[in-house]
Amino acid sequence: MTSVIAGNVPEIWQTAGVEGLHVDDIATRNNMDPAKLSRIVRLLANEHMFKEISPNVFRHNRISATLDTGNSLELIEIHPQAKYNTELGISSFVALMGDESMEASANMSETLLDSRTAYSNEPTQTAFNRAFQRNADLFEWYKQPENEHRRSRFNTAMTDAMVFSERISYNVGGGIGTTVLTISSVHRHLCYVVQDTPDTVDQGVKFWESKQPDALQTGMVQFQKHDFFMPQPVRNASVFILRCIVHDWSDRYAIKRIRQLRDAATPDTQLLLVEYIIRYTCSNSAELENIPGAAQADAPAPLLANYGNGAGLDYQLDLEMMVMRNSQERSLTQFIDLLRAG
Repeated sequence: MTSVIAGNVPEIWQTAGVEGLHVDDIATRNNMDPAKLSRIVRLLANEHMFKEISPNVFRHNRISATLDTGNSLELIEIHPQAKYNTELGISSFVALMGDESMEASANMSETLLDSRTAYSNEPTQTAFNRAFQRNADLFEWYKQPENEHRRSRFNTAMTDAMVFSERISYNVGGGIGTTVLTISSVHRHLCYVVQDTPDTVDQGVKFWESKQPDALQTGMVQFQKHDFFMPQPVRNASVFILRCIVHDWSDRYAIKRIRQLRDAATPDTQLLLVEYIIRYTCSNSAELENIPGAAQADAPAPLLANYGNGAGLDYQLDLEMMVMRNSQERSLTQFIDLLRAG
């Protein structure tokens, strides 16, 4: 999939229609070997991603179409850095997983067995650091000039985190504001302030200037640069929403972030975390019976209690967090312990 995305194959197929394109025609536009390209695409077609309608002639299907960034091939060829400046994040996510994440995963065993890093929860002592031979954590690495395209891709791939007040919604760790884009289209009576690091905020402003400039001009959406380990400047939020943010940090750092929000909260402020919840592969219903809303039905035998492969993405992301950040996806009881500590 990474090779297909890097070769701009989904964008080349944008206008192919139901008749599709022969791999020879695709290869003339992206300088790939058609014989090798056909083998890659056929493997994906065998997994129902793309459809081979006649020998070596392929077209998009509903699954493969999600890999299209929505940008034209002409734009990408002129401005390759702008490829991932889009709200369509699937392609960005897949490319990220096949690049820095894949390289980090190849160094997982050595990192787990090295006494210097085996028990570390520091974001600078990860398999990612070993793979790229860097002491900076992932987010600092993204800030380096040579990683500008990776930073842009990461920001597009990631989802958001928000803070709501009765009148103002503050987006904490909000990336380029893609979640605000969705929510603000329905709740236009709120004002949204997106908080993130300086580089991400700059990309977010450009994104909104191209998508909804009126939201910036009227002040409905604003961007604010903020270090999340420093005191939270928002003091009147009714709801803090963190979406896929806590999983980026081991307990030590996640607790620090939560405490900053707690210190800024009013007596009526609520905290909402939007995160994956890791299940055991066995039943743990007894452990959850006293937690309102936590009950989960086990899958019927002979399936695993968590439905097995149906929950596979959660565990893959958990290992992704481990190799990239020394962080994790958490079980419900782990979240409870984390929030109590915060």
